[in-house]
Amino acid sequence: MLLPTAIIYKQVMEMTGAEEIWIPGIRLCDGIAAEYAADNKLIKLKHNFDADIISTSRNMAVRYRCKTPHAELVEVYALKIFDTMKRYHGMGGRERLLLQIAVIVHACGKFISVRNANECSYNIIMSTEIIGLSHLEREIIANVLRYNIRDFDYNQVQMEANLDNINGSYGSHKDVTILIAKLTAILRLADSMDRAHKQTLQDCKMEVKDGNLVVRTAYPGDMTLDAISFEQKASFFEEIFGIRPILKRKRSV
Repeated sequence: MLLPTAIIYKQVMEMTGAEEIWIPGIRLCDGIAAEYAADNKLIKLKHNFDADIISTSRNMAVRYRCKTPHAELVEVYALKIFDTMKRYHGMGGRERLLLQIAVIVHACGKFISVRNANECSYNIIMSTEIIGLSHLEREIIANVLRYNIRDFDYNQVQMEANLDNINGSYGSHKDVTILIAKLTAILRLADSMDRAHKQTLQDCKMEVKDGNLVVRTAYPGDMTLDAISFEQKASFFEEIFGIRPILKRKRSV
C-alpha cells in the first residue's frame, strides 16, 4: 500500500501547493478500541458526534433545496412534541436524533418530483451514506419519509434485513415498525402545524393534560388551514400514542 499512498500524497501536495502534510498518529484499531470503550462506558468521549450527524443532514437539506423557514420550524415543533411526550412514547435520545434528521431532510424528494416526493425521499436516503448512522437507522429514517404523506400500512413496511433474527438495539421487525410509526406520527403532526407556511403557531406552548396533547397559541389571525391539517393528522397520532392532539387558541383580553 505504500506506493499508491505516496502517489496520492504527492498529487495532493502538487495540486494544493502544500509543503507539508500532517497525518494523525491514529490507526483503525485505535478507533475500534475507542468505540468499544465508549459503548461499554469505560471512557467518556468529549466530542459530540451527534452534532456531526446533524451537520451532515443539514448539508443534505441544502443540497436538495429543503432548508427553508418551514423546515426549520417543523424541526422545532417535532422536537418540542417529542420532549413533551417523553413520559408516554418510550423513546430515548437516539430516537430523538433520528426524528430530528428525518425532519431536516423530510422534503428532499421534492427536488426530484413533487408528485412522488415521498418515494423520492426514500430513495435519496437509502442511496446516501450518513456518517454516524447504521444502515438500519438510515432505513428507519427513509421509511418515516416514505409514510409521511401516504397511508401507514403496518404489514407493508419493508426492511432489507430480517430483523426477527437480529438482536439489535431496535429489536425485532415488529419493534422497528412501531418505531417508524411513532416517528412518522410526530413528523406528520409537526408538519401540519405549519401547513400554510406562515409560522402561525411559532409561539405555541405544549402540555399533556387529561389524556390530550394540548397545543396552545395566541395567534390572532386566520389559522384555518393549519387547524384543518392539524385535525387530520391528529387521528393517526392518537392511534399510535393513545393521546389526542388538540389545538387551542388563547383568548385575547
